[in-house]
Amino acid sequence: MSGNNKQDNSKGTAEKRDNGYKQFVKQYKDLKQTFLRGGDIFKTSTSNFNIPIVKAYLSNVESLRVLDAGSGCGRPSLESYGKRKANLVLIDIIPEAIELARMLYTKNNCDDTTGLIVGDITKLPFNDESFDVVHSAGVIEHFGDTSSPLKEYARVLRSNGLAIVSVPNVFSWFAFYSRVLFPAYCFIRGKRQELAEHVEKSFTASSFRSILNQHHFEIVDLIPIMLFTTLLPLRRLPLIRYHVFRRKRLIRPFFNLFYWLAKLTPAINLGFSFLYAIAKKDESAGSMRLVGKTRNQLLKELKEIDIAYLYSFQT
Repeated sequence: MSGNNKQDNSKGTAEKRDNGYKQFVKQYKDLKQTFLRGGDIFKTSTSNFNIPIVKAYLSNVESLRVLDAGSGCGRPSLESYGKRKANLVLIDIIPEAIELARMLYTKNNCDDTTGLIVGDITKLPFNDESFDVVHSAGVIEHFGDTSSPLKEYARVLRSNGLAIVSVPNVFSWFAFYSRVLFPAYCFIRGKRQELAEHVEKSFTASSFRSILNQHHFEIVDLIPIMLFTTLLPLRRLPLIRYHVFRRKRLIRPFFNLFYWLAKLTPAINLGFSFLYAIAKKDESAGSMRLVGKTRNQLLKELKEIDIAYLYSFQT
């Protein structure tokens, strides 16, 4: 009986992952069509949060070899690394994502597309210690075994290299909705839970730190991002939509409060959808931590992006 249960669980997990893969393929096909029609596929993209974080910790990336693992179409990395003359490599298992990346490269007059690779990040086709930076945003939560990609990140990163990895935060509306409310709704209505089934995990700051430590990474800073998703569901309430959302002076104190709470209780980061870890290998950890005014300036910049995104979803 136990063996049958394990087999059923394994089959269910594989089916979930296959459904998640199909959703991503459809997403990139739709983005490609929007792009070909001249539409702005990044109007409400959350990738802009990546850019100030990267620039804050890597003021100069020229000539650095950078890997974006699970890159998608690679727009944030193109902005954060490629246009700043880094030697950028993108790898994603979805061919449609890399095809869109080639189109973005062409639009931005980037002729060298040899670093655009369709491949599996759990079996990276690169030598040991061959990258200065490994960037992986919103990727490892899609794996039942998060060790698989993290082992590869550690293998290909040089001993003095930097890893920038983000994951969903447990203490967020995004996690509660995608892992609890939406599956419950689908169960009651007899529908497929297509939104949530490709997101395997969410993390606390402590569990995220622990899993990175297991793979010889030391977090030297942890940045919470994307508070605006907590407010998005409130748009459906007419009184709040018309009397609060249309007045930024009423919204800003809410953001100020939660960003202040995040600094006060960094183990929780209540309301923020994602946690960004800035990590280095054990022997060089701690040398790049942002503190004081510099870190506060970064958080202030992220807060302004947060507020702007909230309103971009309304237009």
